[in-house]
Amino acid sequence: MISVIIPTHNYGHYIQQTIESVFNQTYNNYELIVIDDGSTDNTREILDKYISGQQIEYVYRNNQGQSVVLKYGVQLARGELIIFITPRDLLFVTLFEDLVACLAHHTSKGMVVSGYFRLNCSGKILAAVEPWNQFPQINFATWLCQKQVNLSTIMFRREWLEKEDAFTGDCFPLNLLLPLAKRGCEAVWSYRIGLSCHKQNIDILQEGKVLETFSNQFFNQVDLPPEVACWGSEVRYQNLIWLSWLNYQQGHWQTMTNYLYNSLKYTSLLPTEIIADWLDKLSNYATLDGEKLNVYTLNQIPEWQTLIKYVLMPKKPQIVNLIQAYNKSNLVQAGQKLLEKNIDEQNFWATGEKITAENSQALQNYLAEQLPRKNPKVSIITSVFAGDKYIEEFLNNITEQTIFYQCELILINPNSPGNEEPIIREYLEQYPNIIYQKLESDPGLYAVWNLAIKMARGEYITNANLDDRHSPQHLEKHLEFLEQNPDYDVVSAPILVTKKSNETWHKNTAYTVWYTEFRQGGNEYLGVQEFFQSEYENAIKTGRVKSYNFTHCLPVWRKKIHEKNGYFDEESYGTSADWEFWLRCAVNGSKFQLLKAPLGLYLEDQLSHNRTYKNKQEFEQKIIEKYLGYALKNNEQPARKVDLSGALKGNYGKHRSGWDFALESLKPLHNEIGIWLDGFIEKKFVWGKDPGDRQNNPQPYQKPWIGFLHVPPNVPRWFQSEQSPLTIFATKMWQESMESCLGLFCLSASNKSWLEEHLTVPISNLLHPTEIPEIKFSLDNFLGNPNRKIVQVGWWLRKLNSIYYLPTKKMKKAVLRTGEPHIEEMFMAERKIMNLTPDESSVENIAFLPNDQYDKFLANNIVFVELYDTSANNIIIECLVRNTPILVNPLPAVKEYLGEDYPFYFQSLEEAGKKADDLSLIEETYHYLKSHPLKEKLTGEYFLQSFVDSEIYQKL
Repeated sequence: MISVIIPTHNYGHYIQQTIESVFNQTYNNYELIVIDDGSTDNTREILDKYISGQQIEYVYRNNQGQSVVLKYGVQLARGELIIFITPRDLLFVTLFEDLVACLAHHTSKGMVVSGYFRLNCSGKILAAVEPWNQFPQINFATWLCQKQVNLSTIMFRREWLEKEDAFTGDCFPLNLLLPLAKRGCEAVWSYRIGLSCHKQNIDILQEGKVLETFSNQFFNQVDLPPEVACWGSEVRYQNLIWLSWLNYQQGHWQTMTNYLYNSLKYTSLLPTEIIADWLDKLSNYATLDGEKLNVYTLNQIPEWQTLIKYVLMPKKPQIVNLIQAYNKSNLVQAGQKLLEKNIDEQNFWATGEKITAENSQALQNYLAEQLPRKNPKVSIITSVFAGDKYIEEFLNNITEQTIFYQCELILINPNSPGNEEPIIREYLEQYPNIIYQKLESDPGLYAVWNLAIKMARGEYITNANLDDRHSPQHLEKHLEFLEQNPDYDVVSAPILVTKKSNETWHKNTAYTVWYTEFRQGGNEYLGVQEFFQSEYENAIKTGRVKSYNFTHCLPVWRKKIHEKNGYFDEESYGTSADWEFWLRCAVNGSKFQLLKAPLGLYLEDQLSHNRTYKNKQEFEQKIIEKYLGYALKNNEQPARKVDLSGALKGNYGKHRSGWDFALESLKPLHNEIGIWLDGFIEKKFVWGKDPGDRQNNPQPYQKPWIGFLHVPPNVPRWFQSEQSPLTIFATKMWQESMESCLGLFCLSASNKSWLEEHLTVPISNLLHPTEIPEIKFSLDNFLGNPNRKIVQVGWWLRKLNSIYYLPTKKMKKAVLRTGEPHIEEMFMAERKIMNLTPDESSVENIAFLPNDQYDKFLANNIVFVELYDTSANNIIIECLVRNTPILVNPLPAVKEYLGEDYPFYFQSLEEAGKKADDLSLIEETYHYLKSHPLKEKLTGEYFLQSFVDSEIYQKL
């Protein structure tokens, strides 16, 4: 028997036709298992008829990712053969029959693989994928180098999938296929196309990270057979070209060329061979996507032009003439192959000629003439002084920058007593973009920098010290930020700190990270006030301030800021000249930013000139006297007192603008050494699964903390009452945590009053914020909607079955009901306890809606909820800011938000039914909401300010 396993996550638009193509198979000895990996679309609704007809085995799980789901599917399967089908596939009717017959013939093979058609979103065939034409034998190279592996084309013998190493890691499906091949699982081609598959959208950023991580992990295995290990460079080379193609399709030229540049280290091809090979592979990927690579258009891209110019630069003295030094036939063959595919019907490289041995020199000359001489993007400035033991590792590290080909490295030797020059000369021969100048005397570090800045041709400047090390992506990440944020002038990143010299970025003994407290993940800029910090002695503030030069040793800045701010002034400010310069820039309006991740390695040398300079304190005091007044004047940002790192990572359910939005508003207050803020106390003490939470080795808080309580006191005993405040307060974990609690926040005044009666810590209440969408409710939209409805939204502490008993005569009824098991369980529990037998057919079920559809829905219909209890409620505030009439019972917290005189309250379902049918009352409610004054206070900005102004925060 075959076990057919279909994992699905939000594939409602495809899954029915996939299932029907399984049912149409000529081979019918199979079981069909559908595992729903947390879908939020209409998947369950579509599958209901198959579930009720017992045609499929359906399992719903919270979203855990494809690898986890497939491993679970194998555990459920009963067949001796297994095939995984994605919901975007359409199987040919004989697929199962063909694959079973092939395995029966090849009894020693563990799997059989078919070909497939790639389809676009409208079902048009893009390409026929027949891998056996490129890989006659299936081996490691097949899986490693083929970028269009489709797991749906493979039928497995079950025993090979039951090993522990199957489905480990994130790079799917390589995390399955490579361990199988390593264990000796042989495969055979069916030599038939067995299905059609819709092209999949790829998260290219994630794809790049996963491919790199998986390749490194796989090829770093110590027990890897030699015949596999030898593929390491080739696989990385192929991966990088594949990623460059994905970025080319998206128009991400810079990232495309970065990947191609990085591929250079994994190939031994000569320069023109490399270019021809790139084009050949890009052409193949284009064909698979039903496209045709236009090389002429590619050649007009400035980033591509810069890269080709770099590739063609002689890297060694002996390679004077590239054409003479390499096997011309390779280029001839590649060029003719490209032309045979009609990549560009008009020309190739804009020459209008075929590449032959006779005109390959003309091609090189053409490229050299046509590609403009571009100024570098970044000028790296370095003072070479007493750096014998650092220079080689420094140059090795700096030339590994992913965008080094877009840089110039300016080395200034201020009459160094060292012997750095022989190493520098070696690198000068290899890299045309290194500039070296020797001075007759030493004018000082900052004078050297100033000279190098004036020599620099780059749009951006960065300094690089001989004893510091950079992440390979250091310049790429900094440049990316500055290019995307033209209003910022200076960007830097946290740095790793080591005390051991000449360590590498990849292998070091860093003992700490500096400047992480500013990592906020958004575009909150840093200014004058961030360059100062309070001075402490024995953990007590002295009342004095001191330097806080967070840009430190590896910033990147726009060269143009020197036009406005001058240069570094070592004569006036000594070794603190960089701190003074950045303050000068900040006072004159420059914006600074600190990236999230550490990207540099700093050597903390106690004997360095900067640390032993005798007048350092004098110069710092001079700077403080000059600039501190600006900091105090401009310090309008609230103090950062709370650690939000845990709160911002939480999962708080699926809401249009839920609790995630509120916590995002507090990000300007984040400080990784601040007081811990628990964003959702119920998570910590009831249902959370993070380490230390109730469901995972629960630990009470032992250090000072504050937090938000969300659940009101009157939770029905059957409605997940373990989350009620009194239940939480009775736990030992809570009681132990209260010893270090500095205060609690809630979201309504009524809840605040109740909490103050039961707790002794300070309580503050805030208004729950929400986004204000562009699309709002209007009477014209509502009255013009032929299918207007009254819809029940949400489930938490709702009387879930009330909508079925709402006696409206003029309105259609609907419920937003996602079908998630824990919610369905509450619907059924209420019916059992209340002895309810609602008419399901009287209410339309609507699946979870994407944000844009949700906004339109609330703009054209009215809302109904009957609540058991509430504090703040998302649907209340969402309707308020949208002017959407919401029919609701008047609980105290609801009246705090909607007001005492809100016209659309009800005391009974009979009253609710009459009001729902009253168009004049709906119009009155609309006008009431439209002029409601509270809307101005439901913003993220107001929430932030209220939090800062609270008694709790002020006393932290």
